[in-house]
Amino acid sequence: MIARTSKGAVPLVRTDLPLEREATPGVSIVIPTRRRQEALERCLTRLSDWWDTAEIVVVDDDPEGSADSICQGFPSARRIRAAGVGAAAARNLGAEAAANAWIAFLDDDCLPRRGWLEGLLSACGSDSRVMSAGNVLNGLASNPYASATHELLDYLHGSDNGVADDAQFAASANLMVSREAFLAMGGFDASYRAAGAEDRDFCLRWRQSGGRIRLCAGVVVDHYHEMGLGAFCRQHFQYGAGAARFHHLKWQDGSRDGRGFHGVTWYLRLLLHPFRRHSMRHAPRLAALLAIAQWMTFSGITAEILRTGRTR
Repeated sequence: MIARTSKGAVPLVRTDLPLEREATPGVSIVIPTRRRQEALERCLTRLSDWWDTAEIVVVDDDPEGSADSICQGFPSARRIRAAGVGAAAARNLGAEAAANAWIAFLDDDCLPRRGWLEGLLSACGSDSRVMSAGNVLNGLASNPYASATHELLDYLHGSDNGVADDAQFAASANLMVSREAFLAMGGFDASYRAAGAEDRDFCLRWRQSGGRIRLCAGVVVDHYHEMGLGAFCRQHFQYGAGAARFHHLKWQDGSRDGRGFHGVTWYLRLLLHPFRRHSMRHAPRLAALLAIAQWMTFSGITAEILRTGRTR
């Protein structure tokens, strides 16, 4: 058992054409989900070419079991009821229930591209100390809030990962680990109930336990997270709350050695980041949304400190 406690129009991907692939024995795909039936159905449909070579484990974190009707249409997918424990704990439950030696974590609103599972498995190279992590790209280029969120993710990857073969951070939406090694280190910290910093925490502990993170830029999933301004602000507020918890746990536990909060220069470079990648037509809006995102992140940090009554 794990010991740690702590809708928009989306184009369907064609599945009538077989993907070029090699056999991937010994892999379980774990997908946490909560009340996103349409996204889950698209994700499971996209995984059809791996049904014969990988186990698919859907962890439904909805107490009402909203994924039941979707999973009934995919007999090859195993369903586990998590009942409101949060994404981190849901991933842990999926890993515990998995039957295979390697675990690929995928979010329900992500659609893998050709060669996804094979690329992750190849990068691990049968070495249980290596976590392989692919790229998570924005599938909704017309949505400014999704675009700004991925602009931030791209900046984080660039600033935190100087060496692709020995990275510091990887998003939990697209990674693979040894099941045995994952369970041995306690999996994701289940005290992170909302999405935000649980993957950062996991990556730090993975590295401290002697593991390595290998980035695979060509191993891609497309992320379809439709959102408006309200959802965008709530998401980054949650990121801030998670960041506050991450730093508190790092300070509390001497083994969680890591960098503190970023300095002013880091944030200035973040706001300039869109101007290096986009035209003047799009860059100012992305920069403005990044500023809003960081304000909401700061608000989330402040709220978490006030709620818990601690700064360390």
